[in-house]
Amino acid sequence: MPYRVGHGNAGLTGGEIKVITPADPAVGDFVFAPYTVPAGKIVRILYVSARLTTSSAVGTRKPILTLRAEDGETLFSTSFSTQAASASKTMMGFGSGPTNLLDQNSGSARGFPAGPWPAGVLLEMNDSAGQAGDAWSEVHVFVEEWEGV
Repeated sequence: MPYRVGHGNAGLTGGEIKVITPADPAVGDFVFAPYTVPAGKIVRILYVSARLTTSSAVGTRKPILTLRAEDGETLFSTSFSTQAASASKTMMGFGSGPTNLLDQNSGSARGFPAGPWPAGVLLEMNDSAGQAGDAWSEVHVFVEEWEGV
């Protein structure tokens, strides 16, 4: 049965707050999965921040944040466009609070559901219009975590 936001555990409180800082992916890796909900855990994703450094190629990039179930089903996806005039760095924050998703260059904002999400749910970042020299870095995932309920 696919998992839906708020399924059974929406009233959870007092989870352990964690900051996950994964290794940066290789330059040119447009799809990056910095976090998967661990086995036996339930989490709320509070905030995700990342820097997308673009190559010197001019053009629009389209960073996407996606949450996927273990079976690959897309549970949620949001994106925005950012214009790269030349080599540039864009810091992005994807939040479940009032700030939501923010691109510091364009001021675009989007939100995503915090969860709670069960074990196996994958957080994926994708530079869908990426160029060969583009790179993700400085990724931080803030979660509130509980033992499986």
